[in-house]
Amino acid sequence: GRCEEAVRMIEETCLEEEESVPSESLIVAALNRLSSPRMLEAGERIHCVASCLNLVESKRKRVGVALLGMYVRCGSIESARKLFDSMAVERNGECWTVMISAYVRRGWINEALLLFKKSLLEGVRPSEGTFIALLHACSRPASLDQGKKLHRLLEEAGFQESIAPSLATSLIKMYGKCGSLDEAWKVMEKIESRDVELWTVMIASLSHFGKLDRAFELLKRMDLEGDRPSKMTFMAVLRACKDHPEARQVGGVLHGLIRERGLESDVGVGTSLVNMYARWGDPQQAQEVFSQIEARDVSSWNCLLAAYSRCSRQEQALVLYREMMLEGVKPDRLTLNTVIDVCASLKDLEQGSRIHQQIASSGFASDLMLDTALITFYGRCGKLDAALEIFEALPARDNVTWNTMIASLNDHSSPEAAMGFFQRMQQEGMAPSRVTLLTVLGLCGSVGEAKLVHSCVRESGFEQDSEVKNTLITAYGRCGGLAQAVEIFEALPRKIESSWNAMMGAYAAQGKPRAALELFHRMVKLEQMIQPITLVSVLSACSHAGLLHRGLQIFASTASDFGVQWRSLELYGCAIDLLGRAGQLQEAEMLVASSDFSGSSVLWITLLGASKVRGDEEAGKRAAVKVLELDPGNAAAHVILSNL
Repeated sequence: GRCEEAVRMIEETCLEEEESVPSESLIVAALNRLSSPRMLEAGERIHCVASCLNLVESKRKRVGVALLGMYVRCGSIESARKLFDSMAVERNGECWTVMISAYVRRGWINEALLLFKKSLLEGVRPSEGTFIALLHACSRPASLDQGKKLHRLLEEAGFQESIAPSLATSLIKMYGKCGSLDEAWKVMEKIESRDVELWTVMIASLSHFGKLDRAFELLKRMDLEGDRPSKMTFMAVLRACKDHPEARQVGGVLHGLIRERGLESDVGVGTSLVNMYARWGDPQQAQEVFSQIEARDVSSWNCLLAAYSRCSRQEQALVLYREMMLEGVKPDRLTLNTVIDVCASLKDLEQGSRIHQQIASSGFASDLMLDTALITFYGRCGKLDAALEIFEALPARDNVTWNTMIASLNDHSSPEAAMGFFQRMQQEGMAPSRVTLLTVLGLCGSVGEAKLVHSCVRESGFEQDSEVKNTLITAYGRCGGLAQAVEIFEALPRKIESSWNAMMGAYAAQGKPRAALELFHRMVKLEQMIQPITLVSVLSACSHAGLLHRGLQIFASTASDFGVQWRSLELYGCAIDLLGRAGQLQEAEMLVASSDFSGSSVLWITLLGASKVRGDEEAGKRAAVKVLELDPGNAAAHVILSNL
């Protein structure tokens, strides 16, 4: 309303006597108030008035610059460029800056750089604003060389970082985002008078690339030099702490500094702390910080929800979500995604269905991330019809959605149905991802299916991926394609531990325990690293081949010969199975009792099964008593005991 009134006033003034002509200042003020596409028409009318009064060509350029700014703010870059080109002789450095900045904001980096080069050819001295806009345009690794050229031009143009901290800050930001931290550091060290923003940009750059120690040291130096770290400074280092594997000590010290300065209650700083503790798997500390935040926003709630979800505290997450609703905080798509994942983990069909209704009524319908989460949820709950209904209604699907649907079908329908869905995925032109291929290789039930997926592996460019190769070996081994498994294994240019394990598993799956043992001896001879899972495969092979003494010998020398310092539950289980098959139940019982897992019912159940096979009533009763002592609800133990 006021905008239209101002335009009308300017137009009416022009129709009156000459002494009532609107001033240049009035026109500039009116233009500066126009800032959205719906105001473009008003701006064009003012442009007409200014042209009639010959103000666009004014030597002071104020109206011309204001018009350029108006067209840019109102979204008409084309009109701005047309005006810019028509100004020719009249345009000054400020006009160039407005136009170059407009291109940068639109992401038209090449156009911005071309216009900058044109300004240099026309002898225009670049302004500080021009350099700042262009440095922002070069803030990506691919543009580092351009950024360095701008830095040189900046120095040649007489700009000194020591007297232009805003330029220095832009340079540091550009080098930081390009990953050139040493260059950023050199710029910072040249500055005699640093402000808080400059320190913060350098600290943020170091933090972004995981240089936590250097970032923290710089924060302390900043404090010592009398520049009090701002909220943004602390948040920059906290972002690095949440992802750094050895950040607990630094994070704890930072939290102490934040508390001392009374910033813990700030929503930005407090939320960053909650996020840090959430990533560390410390929901209790995250909750304590959360309770101190005075004006919590949706991000604060999301971080604590994620902390509970990540630490398997799903019930607490749902309670927190209800509190969030009661406090009138509107959930965003991240909130809803987390809560749906929680309901999927709990298989809480009732609560998840309510969240689904909320999603539908909250303007998030057809959100691919949420739809994928809902497919997972209904799949986990065994409601495949609901999952399929959501999937079929999707206007567009990505790899994650297809993978989710395939996994749901496999979990609650059949591998055949999941494999059929994989074939449909290909027919609809969706290229399988690495995750897709790893998933469907686990579904293959025949050599033919394994070959089909193998051809997709070749076509998709994942043939050199070691995990995909190993999964192919496992799939062929499981389906009876031992020759294909051996061919893939032997063709590997570099065989890693998991490759040997996959091949041993393939031999075991096809009832070739002696071949698995031969492969193990070959592995030992080549001084390959032996993992606990390797020994489990070998002991299982010994058990099936009846090689009792060799198996026990390997078990006894896990530490001395193979460097495996800790025997796993599975390893003990294989040894007990070995002894049980050989009828040495007394030795098996002694091994269970002396193991680190004597308090687990798993080994006693293995012993109970062996006792039943051997018909040893006394050993079976002792094992059953132990199982029921450790796991009173174990139905299998009751049945076996009654049959002894």
